[in-house]
Amino acid sequence: MKKFLLVALAAFPCFVCNAQFVITPDGLRSSADTSKVYIVMQHPGSTAEDNYKVLKELIVKSYVSAKNVLTEANGNVLSVHSVYEFPVKVSVNCTGELDYIVTYTCKDDRVRLEITINGMGARVGNGVASPIYFTPGGGFGSSSIFDKRGNVKQADFKQKSEAFLNQLAQEAIDTINRKSSEDNW
Repeated sequence: MKKFLLVALAAFPCFVCNAQFVITPDGLRSSADTSKVYIVMQHPGSTAEDNYKVLKELIVKSYVSAKNVLTEANGNVLSVHSVYEFPVKVSVNCTGELDYIVTYTCKDDRVRLEITINGMGARVGNGVASPIYFTPGGGFGSSSIFDKRGNVKQADFKQKSEAFLNQLAQEAIDTINRKSSEDNW
């Protein structure tokens, strides 16, 4: 019974928030299949070029200086490298930092969305950020999201990071799905 409740409670945020990704001790994974580090969005009737164009427009609208964060490759891959800062309580109130890359690969009527976390940290004031790791334990001067038993140790950091990354994924999904209806003006 306890295991069932634990699994149900762990899965509950995925259903409530329409989560696409979840942070695990192994890193960021698809909430539907934790063996995958990506999700695939499908929009029947669209082409890779359509999806590429719409996602590029989303990126340009979303970032103040898109040219500084956007990389394009082969006419079908868009990659955004940025840092997200947010208030968080680790051991004290501080600023959380999430260094991430979002990669959109367009193929036919599908888009593969992969988010890679390059680094995480927490800093007090204007100081240097102390690293936060996925792997249980952490080391001297650092922390971990999970303890040695795999239990969540930094719940606030985990929740706020997942919420932001899932918001990025949901914006891409909504933009691709909304694209066809907005073309009718």
